[in-house]
Amino acid sequence: MARIADRWPLPLWRENPPSLDILMDSERGNWAQQGSRPANLPRVRLDQYTRWMSVVPNWPDRLDALVGPLAKRSRVQLRSRSERAAARAAFGEITGNAVGGSRLDTLVCDGFLPLLAARGFNCAENLWLDWYPGDQPPVLVRTLRELDLGQGHGRPLTNGLCQGFLGWLIEQDCPSNR
Repeated sequence: MARIADRWPLPLWRENPPSLDILMDSERGNWAQQGSRPANLPRVRLDQYTRWMSVVPNWPDRLDALVGPLAKRSRVQLRSRSERAAARAAFGEITGNAVGGSRLDTLVCDGFLPLLAARGFNCAENLWLDWYPGDQPPVLVRTLRELDLGQGHGRPLTNGLCQGFLGWLIEQDCPSNR
């Protein structure tokens, strides 16, 4: 994906969008698909992005425009179900609704919020911590629920909780910590 982004940067993509077949052919033989879940196949992701770019070619500008409304809300407001749902819908519109559900949540946490943080949006960290968990390994979600974490009113499963638990698991497995 990084090579595709280098070959077709955003201005070039807007000017002369490549077809899905051209994108796939450009990396034929380079895709590492072993161990990938079916939803992570490059063709699926590239198809989403080509649809997204055809509907919202100025998505970075729209992402920047979202900062103002988000920055006006407190962390408590952004944690409310209705505010997060509204923010989720706004992020979905940035993709032309080509990406939705847990995939959108993962994109928000792994893509949009880091981009906004790099541009100086100082609320991105809190939003990242409190955001929906996105795609997480089922065993992780099950374990957190068995530990009575991330469930019930006022204690939702969040990206921050999942990432913190993953970090703790990695630390426990790291040979240098033994």
